[in-house]
Amino acid sequence: MMSSLLLPVFAMLLLTFCVWFVMAKRRLGYILSNRIHPQSLKTQPEVEERLPPEVQYAAYNLNNLSELPIVFYVVCLLLLHLDMVTTIDVVLAWAFVLGRVVHSVIHCTSNRVISRFRAYALSSIVLWILVFYAMARVVYLALS
Repeated sequence: MMSSLLLPVFAMLLLTFCVWFVMAKRRLGYILSNRIHPQSLKTQPEVEERLPPEVQYAAYNLNNLSELPIVFYVVCLLLLHLDMVTTIDVVLAWAFVLGRVVHSVIHCTSNRVISRFRAYALSSIVLWILVFYAMARVVYLALS
């Protein structure tokens, strides 16, 4: 069961790599095709001013992948360390990853805010269920 939880963790890492790759490809492609000098992009306001939003969508999503997914990594690693992984944990972990994949695809392509928010909200709720389910078991064990 423990190794089953590693698969969604690796899938989340792979998603992060894919978004990073898309971001790098879009930014570099735009910078090269528009002959923008790299030094003119030394601060975030300069990047925002010179690169259009659609070029930045993947960068915005990459930032988002360093927020709540950290909670996901922590709870998964904690469950693995404590040898407390259940089938419910694995299902919730995969549901979170699937929600984040949908969120990232929307964010990096059409960036439809309502659709993106729905995927974000659903995956966030799943994550918090995973967290509180894990916390309840740890507290129960500590008190027994």
